[in-house]
Amino acid sequence: RRIRDVLARPNVGVSVPVFHPDILQAGGEAIALNSVSNAEALLKKLEARPPAGTLLLCLDNDEAGTKAARLLSDGLQRLNVCYQNCGPMICGEYKDPNERLTARGGADLAAALQEAIARTARPDNTSFYLDALMQDEIDKFREGYGRKTGFANLDKSAGGLYPGLYVIAAISSLGKTSFALQIADQIAAAGTDVIFFSLEQSRLELVSKSLARIIYQADPAHAVTALKIRQGYIFDETLDAIADYKEAIQDRLSIVEGNFSCNVSYIREYTRQYMQRTGAKPVIFIDYLQILQGEADRRQSTKDLIDSTITELKRMSRELDITVFVISSLNRMNYLVPVSFEALKESGSIEYSADVIYGLQLRCINDDLFNKEGKLKEKREKIRDAKAANPREIELLCLKNRYGISSFSCYFDYYPANDLFKPAIGYEDTEGERR
Repeated sequence: RRIRDVLARPNVGVSVPVFHPDILQAGGEAIALNSVSNAEALLKKLEARPPAGTLLLCLDNDEAGTKAARLLSDGLQRLNVCYQNCGPMICGEYKDPNERLTARGGADLAAALQEAIARTARPDNTSFYLDALMQDEIDKFREGYGRKTGFANLDKSAGGLYPGLYVIAAISSLGKTSFALQIADQIAAAGTDVIFFSLEQSRLELVSKSLARIIYQADPAHAVTALKIRQGYIFDETLDAIADYKEAIQDRLSIVEGNFSCNVSYIREYTRQYMQRTGAKPVIFIDYLQILQGEADRRQSTKDLIDSTITELKRMSRELDITVFVISSLNRMNYLVPVSFEALKESGSIEYSADVIYGLQLRCINDDLFNKEGKLKEKREKIRDAKAANPREIELLCLKNRYGISSFSCYFDYYPANDLFKPAIGYEDTEGERR
């Protein structure tokens, strides 16, 4: 009843429910959360009955309290509820307001509370951010920083993974899914949770790709294709690969078979619940962008749909503070030219919203032939021969990197029958020239 009364109060000045009962002794209105496990329940109440004023969060100044404050902050942002996380200011160097009250008296705690309330007049004030919030955001950023893709040449050039939105773009049948899946497997094997949302291919297709890769890496003489594995050709090498795969990824890799009605809201909610259950921050892969459905208005143009989807994926990466990879196809009109922003389907929002954009292309696209006008027959033959080669010679071109060096190239040899990408030997990682 008290919660209902406070949340229903008209917005006269600032309504200040503060989530710790000891605040009452300092003259503030307080709602006791009672346990950090109730954070999600409170968010559901606030979603049903949005507050009229600004909420001040003041949870315990320990690991559990920090985690709950982050959960509430993420949820309140999602609900567009105005709030301030004032725990560091109100608690000070103490574990919670009660310790401060006991150590320094009611007048001291009341002054800290009044200062926190005064801050809500300028909720985005930079001085307050520097005092109370910046260190927590640095800690959050560091939690997601430093993860590797598992490709030494790419990690050297890109500096590892950061929380944000990554786009991997390429023409059809160039190995986008196999490349992304190999990164996902390598991230999981290194100890980080991964969720792979596969909207086109089945879980069987993806797992058989991984097993085919592992078998080839163990002994090329006993290689078997993913198709053969799906057809039931299970040899000793396959059983060994299954054991090795399970040992590498443990329980850290999840493959979610999507359907053709899957949208960003479903992916966001699945990920949020996964994080709540496991306490892990997974890296997300979505295969692929053009299949994702719009949220509501089916009358959207293709461009508007892509724009809104990319915007929502970016918002999801920021809200949950995670790394999100999304695979994108290229316009067919750009199959005979190098990867560029123009080659991305309806690329306006991708260019501006994505944090990192990688384009995969055949290395032959850099030949002088493709700088010449016309000669369409020769160009198509060149592309056909390059796609038929084993291995295919692939270039990863970084078009954008918000976190460091951009416009670098990494080179790979791709074995399509074995779903394996290997860094190419004899190529400079960043300059794109042979050593």
